Amino acid sequence: KNGQANETVEGIIVLVTVAVFYFLISQLFNSTRYALLLAFCVACVVGVNAFLGLCTRFGYAEWFNYVSGTVASVTQGGFFNRNHFAALCVMGFFVTLGLAIAVFAARRGSTLDTILTRRKRQILFSVLLGIAIIDFLAVIFSYSRGAIVSMGVGLTLFTIWILRTKGKGVLSGAVLVLIVGLFIASFYGFSLM
Repeated sequence: KNGQANETVEGIIVLVTVAVFYFLISQLFNSTRYALLLAFCVACVVGVNAFLGLCTRFGYAEWFNYVSGTVASVTQGGFFNRNHFAALCVMGFFVTLGLAIAVFAARRGSTLDTILTRRKRQILFSVLLGIAIIDFLAVIFSYSRGAIVSMGVGLTLFTIWILRTKGKGVLSGAVLVLIVGLFIASFYGFSLM
């Protein structure tokens, strides 16, 4: 009975902590400029974690496995469960992809246009695209079926949205074929290619 009371108190503390954290974030990042900064920070943190996960998977960061207590043969970053790592990478991938598209398609007079010059936007777009690719590869090499399925569904819906809004059928069709091909290859292995 005492264990249940302790779990209830811990649950209430976690709930209050999350509520306070959400309130602070919404107050601190209430302008577009700060929201973009927050999205960029999330993209970078997830990108670094995905990069460390890929490095440990391919044997380039054994020290990280020792520090985090994880297994070297599985891409799982600092997480004990590869599914949690893959879910973080999927979330980071779509945040990074959205931010990269916002940077690439910034219109004159927009917040991004006033903050960054055209050259800085090009550099930032390249960096964000690199982070998105690292996140994508981390999801593929985590072999987490749920994350791979959610990545495939998300990319398919994103491509359909691009087809409807931009009307660039040939380019979007080619991207969709590439996405479906990578999605299938991730389940059956890259040895089929």
